[in-house]
Amino acid sequence: MRRLQPGRIVRQDDGSLLAPDFGDTYASRAGALAQSRAVFLAGCDLPQRLSGRSHTVLETGFGTGLNALTLAQLQAGASGAATACHIHYVGIEARPLLRDDLVAALAPYEEFAAWRDALLASWPPPMQGFYRIVLSQRFTVTLVFDEVLAALQALECRADSVFLDGFAPDRNPAMWRPEVLAEVVAHCQPGARLASWCVAGEVRRALAAAGCTVERKPGFAAKRERLEAVAPARFEAESDRPHALSRSRAEPLPDRALVIGAGIAGASAAAALAARGIAVTVVDTAGPASGASGNPVGVVRPEPSGLDHPISALTAMGTVCLRPWLAAPCGAVRLPRDDKHARRLREHADACPPEWMRWVSADEAATLTGQVVAGDGVWIAHSWSVNPPELVAKMLATPGVTLLQGAVRQLTPEPSPEHAWRVTLSDGSSSVWPLVVVANAFGVGGHLRLPTRQVRGQLSWTDAQSDQGLNAIVCREGYVTPAVNGRHIIGATFQRDDADLAPRDADDATNQWRLGRLLPAWSGRSLTTARVSVRAATPDRLPLVGELAPGVFASLGHGSRGLTCAPLCAELIASWVCGEPLPLSRDLVHRLDPLRFGEIEVHAKLGGGSDD
Repeated sequence: MRRLQPGRIVRQDDGSLLAPDFGDTYASRAGALAQSRAVFLAGCDLPQRLSGRSHTVLETGFGTGLNALTLAQLQAGASGAATACHIHYVGIEARPLLRDDLVAALAPYEEFAAWRDALLASWPPPMQGFYRIVLSQRFTVTLVFDEVLAALQALECRADSVFLDGFAPDRNPAMWRPEVLAEVVAHCQPGARLASWCVAGEVRRALAAAGCTVERKPGFAAKRERLEAVAPARFEAESDRPHALSRSRAEPLPDRALVIGAGIAGASAAAALAARGIAVTVVDTAGPASGASGNPVGVVRPEPSGLDHPISALTAMGTVCLRPWLAAPCGAVRLPRDDKHARRLREHADACPPEWMRWVSADEAATLTGQVVAGDGVWIAHSWSVNPPELVAKMLATPGVTLLQGAVRQLTPEPSPEHAWRVTLSDGSSSVWPLVVVANAFGVGGHLRLPTRQVRGQLSWTDAQSDQGLNAIVCREGYVTPAVNGRHIIGATFQRDDADLAPRDADDATNQWRLGRLLPAWSGRSLTTARVSVRAATPDRLPLVGELAPGVFASLGHGSRGLTCAPLCAELIASWVCGEPLPLSRDLVHRLDPLRFGEIEVHAKLGGGSDD
């Protein structure tokens, strides 16, 4: 990840928005909405082409998001087959606006209030990455913040419609280079429609060279012409297109799915699949949030592990994806372990937008948290103290999700239908499923010989005191949270290859020592064991997410970051299954591959084990 230079806007006397860095406007002075409808929607024959279960729209310049919002409004008012069609909008932007500037740009458009407010509520900082935002039940946005060519090369997407938008070729030539347009076409479905206000000869020639049929049509307002194009009906060779990671939308969508495990990984997978119309049954031995997801408090925050570290990217994008499920953030101060770690943290913070992370002095940290902290650190504004069982319950309440208590004892492939799996429970009952998601770390997941390790963690609590209020999370080796139900939670210990759930006085003592390293004035407080749980961790600290075998997916090994990352990983699985644009870069998808440590045979006859 890297910090991007944000776009700048200046509102002109005629109401248009000028981008002073490019000397161009964000839309036609004749009317942004009218241009969006006449050039892009009509140019791609929308809503007439909205049919089937989904339609993917790719836009090369997100800008203020007006094309996306106009499309969302159009889809909401559509009739017939279009009413059942889920739109997946992918917007690429190299110079994303700051949130306050986007608020100002979209303020006049009250007709888009519901979609606009959902977009603004989850608007990410100007940091390179993929950001998944749900605007409505049938409209999903994936923002890709990066230079356009790099974004396209990282993107897994097959577009049905393309909006070629951006500043004019003489103002922003990088947007219209032949290699960019060839990459756009390579991301199209056969016969996809492309539209643009730009009819420059080099653009038309580049599209034609990529195999498109290109036409000039009567233009909008003062522009004499606009462009419409149709992608090739077939691609001559697979090498002409990036290798597809997700399944083709031509494949039938599974009508049912079984999710094994009712912790945060399983609950978020169930919610993501059910949101796409798949009937989901969640099976768990002990019920919802019975394992590590049953802790009374959990922390959601980006991890400053270094800008090039995949954990930094995954946790940053995970917080944006999870935002609609959460209340207002409380923020967190991350203290360094030592001088070397302090240099790394400061380097990371200084490279981030200040509204995302910034280095603060101990005095400023005390002002932000309400307590004297042990030193300078990183202020992470987008951080939450979360009740995991409540979050799991919300996700399992998604329409289309059914909960079943039971222990899975056997998972075997069926000869027919192809890629179906027979799941046998401990009571001897069995059923066949077209899709299975394994999301229990130590039940089925523990018998697949995946390289996960058991990590024991003990939480402690101390009573809140009226004269020592804490407004934000403070963390170092462990963390302390603001008071929840009159108690601050401190934790968690970290003991590898240890599954003992019995509380230990020594661990409370360790947490007491950690508390003093966070808040010196609290070092003498007495602590009581709050809860012990066991997490699953991997050798590289990244979860195991993706396809284990045709019809079987995994969401395992989230370690201490399950709350932050599991919902985004659930979106990855659901998008993969349904042939949608993926919410992560191709590189990060490969880094999460559950088979990255070696192939396994998914044919398990199981003993006991928790399903969480």
